[in-house]
Amino acid sequence: MQLAQLNIARMTHPLESVEMQDFRLALDAMNLLAEQSLGFIWRLKDDNNNATGFQMYDDPHIIVNMSVWQNLESLKYYVFNTGHTHYLKRRKEWFTPLEQTGTVLWWVENGHRPSLEEAQAKLEHLRQHGSTPEAFNFAKPFPAPFGVVSAVSRSATHTMSKPNVDSIVILEGLGVENDAHQGITVKHRSRVARDPNQPNLRQVHLIHSELHDQLRARGFDITAGQMGENITTQGIALLELPKGTILQIGTAQLEVTGLRNPCLQLDGLQDGLLKAVLETDKDGNLIRKAGIMTVVKSGGQVRAGDQIQVILPSEPFEKLNVV
Repeated sequence: MQLAQLNIARMTHPLESVEMQDFRLALDAMNLLAEQSLGFIWRLKDDNNNATGFQMYDDPHIIVNMSVWQNLESLKYYVFNTGHTHYLKRRKEWFTPLEQTGTVLWWVENGHRPSLEEAQAKLEHLRQHGSTPEAFNFAKPFPAPFGVVSAVSRSATHTMSKPNVDSIVILEGLGVENDAHQGITVKHRSRVARDPNQPNLRQVHLIHSELHDQLRARGFDITAGQMGENITTQGIALLELPKGTILQIGTAQLEVTGLRNPCLQLDGLQDGLLKAVLETDKDGNLIRKAGIMTVVKSGGQVRAGDQIQVILPSEPFEKLNVV
């Protein structure tokens, strides 16, 4: 699935006014920056190459912006970590506060292009019900309801990378059959060195293929399994999942336990890779991007192309920490 977003704003003055000049002149550059951003798919535009000609409400001072992205991570990076941020910080110069939220996000089927009517309905749903899986915001996002397995991998020895295979067998309470990290107690050597009797919260490792896309865009030659994951996914914001989420793949059920803590072995694959999977958010918090860890609640066979259903735990959600 893909992520749609709508943002509306009420201008302080007409678009062609002197007061709005800096905003108006920046539109083409910001739209081009979006189109060139990793994960961008589509945006609403008119003959002027922007969406200022579309009207959603009776107020002529309200303008709209709507687009579709591969995932939440890509959209957030564009909004908060690119040249767009400069103009975001100046928004009070050009826009007056709305009485209710003006930004909404929702998941759409691949290839779907939302209409303004659909977008308005999602915005009204968010305003009435708060953030829900049907319509949500940046502050409280929800994962896509399902994704796809893009590759499966395993290794019987403690290698950094795991070779791709046609399918893997998931064993209840253990992990991946014939994989070195299978077991009731910890199998990662750093954890074994500390206490070999710890419960194994890292039975099955998952990484989102969108991370590989980001790394390749930065010059790293990374493919599925190279960073040690058992299951490579597509279409699910793994890092945004709350603890206790169930990932259903056929008969197999994986319960999310936490984040993988990337280690120096990644630099053994390619120099600088460890640093590339670590970044900080706008508040200075460290973001670990090297995937998530799970335990097996029920077993089954998993292969590339299988659908992954996301089953969220009861609220309040608990954010993922390193396990």
